[in-house]
Amino acid sequence: MNAIANPRYLTSRFGLLAGLLFLMLGAALLAPSSALANVCDGKQTITANVVVLDNPTVFNRLGAQNPNYITYALKRDVIHKSGGKAGEVCQLPDGSDNGCQAGNVELRPDKRPRPLVVRSVAGACLTVNFTNLLAPNANPNDVQQGPPQGQPGALFNDDQVAGRCAGFHASGTELVSSTLDDGSFVGQNQVGDDVTANCSDGDQKGSLVGPNGSITYNLYTPHEGAFVINSYGATLGSEANAGNLGLGMFGALNVQSKGARIYRSQVHEEELRLATTDLTPSDCTAGDVVGVDCNPGGQPIIDYEATYPNREPWISEGKAGLPILNMLHNGELVHSDINAIIVGSGPNGTFPNDTYPLESTGSANVPSLPNRLEPYREFTSVFHDEQTNAQVFPLWYNNPVLGHTVQGVRDAFMINYASGGIGSEIIANRLHTGPMHDCTDCAYEEFFLASQTVGDPGGLVNWPANTGIEACDPTNILDPACWRQWDDGAGNLIVANPPIRVDDGKGGYINNYALFSDDPANIHNSYTGDFVKIRNIHAGAFEQHIFHLHNHQWLFNPNDDNGNYLDAQEIMPGSGHATRPRATPSSTAISIRTSRRVCGITSVSRTPSNAARCWRSRTPATRRLRGCPPEGGSGDKTSTTRCGPCVAAGRPPAPGRCPTPSCPTAGPSPPSCRCPASPCRRCRPRSP
Repeated sequence: MNAIANPRYLTSRFGLLAGLLFLMLGAALLAPSSALANVCDGKQTITANVVVLDNPTVFNRLGAQNPNYITYALKRDVIHKSGGKAGEVCQLPDGSDNGCQAGNVELRPDKRPRPLVVRSVAGACLTVNFTNLLAPNANPNDVQQGPPQGQPGALFNDDQVAGRCAGFHASGTELVSSTLDDGSFVGQNQVGDDVTANCSDGDQKGSLVGPNGSITYNLYTPHEGAFVINSYGATLGSEANAGNLGLGMFGALNVQSKGARIYRSQVHEEELRLATTDLTPSDCTAGDVVGVDCNPGGQPIIDYEATYPNREPWISEGKAGLPILNMLHNGELVHSDINAIIVGSGPNGTFPNDTYPLESTGSANVPSLPNRLEPYREFTSVFHDEQTNAQVFPLWYNNPVLGHTVQGVRDAFMINYASGGIGSEIIANRLHTGPMHDCTDCAYEEFFLASQTVGDPGGLVNWPANTGIEACDPTNILDPACWRQWDDGAGNLIVANPPIRVDDGKGGYINNYALFSDDPANIHNSYTGDFVKIRNIHAGAFEQHIFHLHNHQWLFNPNDDNGNYLDAQEIMPGSGHATRPRATPSSTAISIRTSRRVCGITSVSRTPSNAARCWRSRTPATRRLRGCPPEGGSGDKTSTTRCGPCVAAGRPPAPGRCPTPSCPTAGPSPPSCRCPASPCRRCRPRSP
């Protein structure tokens, strides 16, 4: 029979050929490829030792929480929960394993629960050594606060998916060795395995592992950007049928500009003192306006390569010998902070011209981003909606009538494991508890956009505001369950919720206080004129949201100054954006909005520019004040923020004069030395 005359025969033959080609391609991907493996030869390789664990988490100072939340973390940030090694880190300072077991681990007490941020560099390889430390059975933790499970007001949640398979899948990466680098289990990639069966202890299914199982993923990060990390081990069930995404099982991969160096930007006071080598002297002279014309001194001179001392308590904490500020140690990622300082490969921290398209061709900077070759501050903002948790006042949200009213304003949308739902804030106001307890005239935005009313967004305290009144019933407000102080002990009603304090057993009291001084709330800090990149990803599974930055705009295309300006960006589940706001000399606040309601809050604080804003490091030994362009650069004479090279020595130029090799720094200057647009900002001398 003529095959051409028989389309059915042709189709079957074509299908067979396509199937064979598909099988050949699959076999090629499953087997390690020397061509793929060679992609990392000669390239920087960053190693991240990552674990996933059950971690009870509180989301705000009012007490929204989930005892069975899940988080990724660096192995160095996890400790033994109980037993003979209780409190010891899972990875010792020398990198060796300390024998942590699944289900018996927790985050170190000085580490705030946040989505894991893994950082890499464009053009570098990323090796992830992953261990599953989830308990063998789902929902292993009981209530952490208040009434016991099963009682009214119990702050309990058991929405974890039953499956305990877990992996590490990072979008925006390329696989180096085989499909086993993908962190997934698709079809019958591992012949003979039952895709429907749960992972038991030490199991491996495809590139997923069961509790106590470990696997290595070899990845290549080709491009700068913000990408979602998640697990394909439990992709269905739970809230929004999104698997464990609704319980925190996600993270962020931030890939930096080529050649970047990565440092912490928020630390404890003790850590900053350890990294401080000296204080800046004053360079003020008679007639100077302090903070404008001169630096009054007193700012810490920081050694960005300083390490923790090799003595207690840092030995017991597993930090001895590790860098305090540098996030990398011998190629290993040892810090995973939400925010960072990203520094270029230049001796003064700048990035080379080939970092961005316009500068690489010798073109002038985009006027709206005149300082983007300078070091930048990186803020990570992870959106996650449909988060399942115990609400602050459970009986209010479960009430058959009131529950419909507060459903849309509960703590369900979050940013970086922190929430600020207006519902519980209003209830707390009515119950006279929390920061808003005495605001008798609060209305509208004051309940969710004003820190002076509700406290900084996402702040955590040692005893949440619902402590002792978790079982308050909205149908019976005049009940002792709603008031920490019902009477005066003599039968006289008081009906109040005074500040929480607990007997310390020594005749005194322990008062309420804020936790995690290095990362106390969803507040990002920068100086006016700093180059900032906000890496925004959506790790949720259900709704689209809007990122909106008050009082700031950014270009849709940062490489085209004729591009559209934006002040809002829609973001969908699984996507990521890098926002580069224009440097604006003012303070600002950010709110994150959906099309339906304000559902989460973050703030950016910009401090007005002053001469005290220094970036100084012992390696390299340079000092640079904001507003001064990189050494050897021509600057942008038409910008009010930059005006030619800084003076190498001596007094700064008079206002309106731009020093260049052909223009003197003192004495009369020809008209050509004047800035055509506006006076120059004064640039201070650089000194080692």
